[in-house]
Amino acid sequence: MKRVYTELENYIEGLSEEERVRFVTEFHDMFDSGTADYDDEHITALYVMKYARAYGFQFSRAYTDIFADMNNPESIKAVSIGCGTGIDYWGMSYAARVLGEAPESKLDYTGIDPVCWPYRITEAADMPEQDMVRYNEITSGIHDEKGSGHPDLFHEPADEIKSCTDFNEYLGYMENRPGEPLSDIYFFPHSTKEVCIHTVPNEVEDRSLYNTYQAMSRFAHIIHSRIKDKPVYVAFTYRQVPTDDGVCREQNESYDIRYGTYLRTCLIERGMNVELLQPMHCEQRYGHDLEICESPESNRGCYFTYDEFHSYVGAPDTPDKIWLFGRDDDDSFDSIFYGSKKICDRDRWNELTNVSDKIHNYPMDSTNGICYQVFKITRGNADNRELTDKNLVLDILEETMRGFTFWSGFSQDIYKFAKNMYMYPWTVHEKAIKLIADTTGYVPDSVRGLQEVFSIDNIFKGLIADGCIEQFEEADGRLRYGITPNGENCGLYDKDGRIMAKSFARRMIFANMICGRYVKFEGIKKQITMEDTRGILKL
Repeated sequence: MKRVYTELENYIEGLSEEERVRFVTEFHDMFDSGTADYDDEHITALYVMKYARAYGFQFSRAYTDIFADMNNPESIKAVSIGCGTGIDYWGMSYAARVLGEAPESKLDYTGIDPVCWPYRITEAADMPEQDMVRYNEITSGIHDEKGSGHPDLFHEPADEIKSCTDFNEYLGYMENRPGEPLSDIYFFPHSTKEVCIHTVPNEVEDRSLYNTYQAMSRFAHIIHSRIKDKPVYVAFTYRQVPTDDGVCREQNESYDIRYGTYLRTCLIERGMNVELLQPMHCEQRYGHDLEICESPESNRGCYFTYDEFHSYVGAPDTPDKIWLFGRDDDDSFDSIFYGSKKICDRDRWNELTNVSDKIHNYPMDSTNGICYQVFKITRGNADNRELTDKNLVLDILEETMRGFTFWSGFSQDIYKFAKNMYMYPWTVHEKAIKLIADTTGYVPDSVRGLQEVFSIDNIFKGLIADGCIEQFEEADGRLRYGITPNGENCGLYDKDGRIMAKSFARRMIFANMICGRYVKFEGIKKQITMEDTRGILKL
């Protein structure tokens, strides 16, 4: 960080006052809007100085929770999606070697990011020799269909090296290699929204109309198909805790914990066990441990089910400085302004970065924004016939609907939206029929059975079960639907007797379909394959 600061200081010193104000203002505006240019080395330098220690602390605590649950193994493999400069690798190393007191740990870290960030952590001079750190490259040995390879060898020479720069490429790589084992850990360091956007299929022209939550359903599909006897850990870290404003800011917030909770739902629907890890207790110098927190009650309507699991690890009610949260005897998380790792004076920093009272570029050092989820995923109970059939159907649903987009960013009649979903399998019927055949062993003569999954009856039953709408009988004996306060919170409203769905409500409905919550599975495999009916050719 001293090198980063020196280069940043030299750059700002060479600017005129007008240029300095513009540079600092643009930095603030880009990160406030989530449109930062990570290719720019000077923007990245200011980013590193402002966020690196706070983010490193957060990442190290998430990794610490995982390592404690794993009983601090000697070798660990992690894939970081949206890794940026690789700050989470440093957090991983700190968690294993300092907090876990295992200095000889061997870490295998793969960082994936569409942007080639300046100041990557691998440029540091003190990289541990025993670690294997890669950026945008997946290395693979030879594995059979069961994922068996050479697990006893660490740093085994790779039989194959593939370029991989985003989540979509990684998922595609795993889908095309059925024998490739899962990583021990998947880490999303403040990147969930961005990396999900990169999973938009090639056939989707307008990314803004794609439901980025579909990425989590696709990821759950891979985890379910590959997981073995040992757990897999998935960590999501966020830039800010859920705010208590009760507003669904769909597709705008990159720190939204709905992505993690939705992955959990997808996995549970597939019969897997998913546990939110408790934060590890650290020996304290002055402060407090992190703890399990709840999203505000007013935000319940922003989840895919009103009663969705939405806990996260955060700071106590009274936030404090990160260096007060224990086990930091080497001052790694101290302010850049003092201590054994002081980098500059506060006054000098203000000279470089202060431009107005409304723009604050003070280095982050509070636990106020600490928010992360670490999920431990295990296979769960052995699949029975019903669960096996359910997962076959979920596989078909997820892949068939992968290119589905939303026709409008505005509200839409729920019946019209249901029709859009109903018709989509027909628009890709060749792909869907082949997928049904490959998955089940039967070739249907149409996709009618798959279309029926998206019937309006299934949607209404799901919304009633979730308490979003209610059915009542009018005086003339006709049945009508009314919208509950829960439904209003989720973006449903009445317009001249029609149920309208805002953007989030439509995404909520669709996501609940493809994860299995709004699907009736009894006999559905037979329905989709048209098994025992006319037109079936047994392979």
